[in-house]
Amino acid sequence: MTARYETNDLHLASTLQCLGLELLEVDRSDPRRVRFVFLDDDQRREWTREYLAGELRVDPLILLNSFRMLKRQIYADAAPSGRMMSVLPGRRASVAGGPD
Repeated sequence: MTARYETNDLHLASTLQCLGLELLEVDRSDPRRVRFVFLDDDQRREWTREYLAGELRVDPLILLNSFRMLKRQIYADAAPSGRMMSVLPGRRASVAGGPD
């Protein structure tokens, strides 16, 4: 079984995603709380420790784009599964595999 890491912290989830951790799903089954589910690994543990200690540094533009993309996924009516959005700087966020 693949190790998974879940958090309901939007800012931590945005940070982990902009660092390249694979987001597996946005679980909206609880109407009061959203859970972000990532593929877990040792690097995630280190990033989380640095994040909580205030030591982690990330590109602010990529972080902002990641934050916006996750918020869109939270409020999407019925987001298709398996579709990821680009959060690269200098590019408009787009759905990979979707129509251009």
